[in-house]
Amino acid sequence: MEKQIENILGDVVSNPIYEIGFLDKYYNLFKDKKYLGKDFECIYNDMQNTYFYGRYFHMNDEELIIIFKKLLSNIIHEKNDKTRMKLIPLIIYLNSIAHDINNILYKYLYENLYFESFKPIKDFFIGTIASSESNINLDNLPTYYHLEKELIQTYFLGIQNNDLKKISYFLDAYERSGGFFPEPYIEFLSYVSVKIFFADFLNIINNKNPLDIQLLIRNFISEDKLKIAIDTNNNFLKFYVIRSFVYFRTNNQFSKNLLKDENELISEIILDLSKDENDWKYFLEYFLIYPSRNPQLFLPFASTIDNLSYNKIDILIESIKIERFHNEIARISINNLVFKMKDDEKQKYILQRIHNRWINFIENYDDYFGNILLTDVLDIVIVYIREFLTKNNIESVLNQSMHNLEEIDNKWFKDGSEMSNYFYKQLTITFVYSFGIEQHRLYEIRNKLKELLSKYGWLKNEHSINNQKTTLQLFEENIFNGLLI
Repeated sequence: MEKQIENILGDVVSNPIYEIGFLDKYYNLFKDKKYLGKDFECIYNDMQNTYFYGRYFHMNDEELIIIFKKLLSNIIHEKNDKTRMKLIPLIIYLNSIAHDINNILYKYLYENLYFESFKPIKDFFIGTIASSESNINLDNLPTYYHLEKELIQTYFLGIQNNDLKKISYFLDAYERSGGFFPEPYIEFLSYVSVKIFFADFLNIINNKNPLDIQLLIRNFISEDKLKIAIDTNNNFLKFYVIRSFVYFRTNNQFSKNLLKDENELISEIILDLSKDENDWKYFLEYFLIYPSRNPQLFLPFASTIDNLSYNKIDILIESIKIERFHNEIARISINNLVFKMKDDEKQKYILQRIHNRWINFIENYDDYFGNILLTDVLDIVIVYIREFLTKNNIESVLNQSMHNLEEIDNKWFKDGSEMSNYFYKQLTITFVYSFGIEQHRLYEIRNKLKELLSKYGWLKNEHSINNQKTTLQLFEENIFNGLLI
């Protein structure tokens, strides 16, 4: 659809179908009904009766395309400022029936200085946006809408206490329910205002409630969203803009399709948001619980860490989720977060802290293992072991874990499940620390390890869980052959 709209616009610019008097019926409607674009049910009906156009634009209907081009030609080639103001409802109407979600028509008009005609009526644009407000009323809900009422009460409480978590909880649910209906009139006024009345628009949106913020800017282009988020003092607005760029947005290259300037600006916004500790904690909770949902976040996020205080870095480290279920996208995302930062001292600090958290996680994990436990922070732990632990450190841990494996038959367990967990804990630690063997030429330990694993016949019959390679496959491919994962 986008390409078709661009083609039609290109045709109209180069070969306008300008027909004198073609808009007379429209101007009569404007004069008689005095609508400004708010009542789109009325406009749809009027235009359908007057120009044989309906609510939907069919690209395969040549007759309709010609009418569309005539309407568009008259809009584009109108030079009188006062007449251009009367065309606002028609501009919005054409954008709406063409499903122009990328605002190609608006963009063309802006770039060709069409909106300059609206500067004398700035108060109308800004005043209308300021007075617009979404209506959420508990009194309108039936008594059996218990969950909805609870969500709305949470939202109001969040606004009252400036609680980003409560606000976002409601808005996520509202979005999932399909609650965001288009407001073409307000969206157009906002589009124009952010372009030519930016300071006034920013002042308004800084004081809008979170739901209205989303409604006003959700269809803005990236450049405008980022500009607002940089200049605003509203942390919800910063949070929402970041979310709009990264949440459930990904490709096969993981995090590589944001532009360089966008990454830099998002990094700056994250840093600004981190100044409020409560908002920082929720930001981390929201985006780090499932890194695979927003892999594009982690490249700009890495640049932010270089400028964070150690106190804020500690909160970040504790927010990184370590669990038994391994996800490739999440692993790459977390790797980007840590390995793409430039401050070597802070990077080493993070590697060490995550390594310590990983050790604590493995040692205290009580659920059923069944195989070596790979986590999303595996690469980070391996790099810390290989690059920063001494030969004696690695040798000591490997000797101890291998000794524990050798003595397993002499240790008492209450049942087979407890024994299996202990066995795979030792194997997991052994496997991960074995990545330091090549670095420190611990070939004697590697030979002992290979001999030790050959004693456990049941490993040959081990089943793959969640498509993970078996213990013997992991050791053979990554340790005994000197390859990395």
